[in-house]
Amino acid sequence: MHPFATNCSERKHVPFFIALIAVGAGIFTSTVLSALHIEVPWWAPPLDTMTYYGCLYWLFDRLGWKSKFIRALHISEMPLLAGRWHGRVTPADADGVSRGLATATDIDVTIEQTWTSLLVRAETTGSVSRSVSASLMVDAQIALSYEYINEPRASAAVSMHMHRGTGRFVLNGNTVLEGEYYSGRDRQTFGTVRLERVSGGGTPSS
Repeated sequence: MHPFATNCSERKHVPFFIALIAVGAGIFTSTVLSALHIEVPWWAPPLDTMTYYGCLYWLFDRLGWKSKFIRALHISEMPLLAGRWHGRVTPADADGVSRGLATATDIDVTIEQTWTSLLVRAETTGSVSRSVSASLMVDAQIALSYEYINEPRASAAVSMHMHRGTGRFVLNGNTVLEGEYYSGRDRQTFGTVRLERVSGGGTPSS
């Protein structure tokens, strides 16, 4: 997965509160160990503020941000797009190398997501693509924009070749992503995509 940009203000505040908890945990651990006259072996990881911060941040990034408890407290309101999506790609009959070959096709999309990272994988009968950068904007609409690399399958038409492109999608009702894509200056193809959520996301993989 790769990092993604967002305008969600929680990214400014959550690390500060994680740091406060880490400082408190470090002080508590030090006090308890001193009171019990326990000395941590030299080969063991230090139970200090930085260790706690790293562990807490990792847990929040992977799991905490999407838990029902955290969301009920409005600590994190980052949109959760992780999961499997299925839909239809409808290319426009443009003046690029694919002129006259614009045919609607099914598409399967898998989105992996943590609090700070994201990956969009898309598959059709002719090609496979993956995102290389992305942004998730939350305003009047929830909009996902990303740049991708597309690789044609061996059975794809001879006019298809590896290329870069961009896509922008708006989330509707938490179950539908609708938007447009543009495949780059050499192919000059573009069109619309409509996706429906098939399943929600589980724990993101690394």
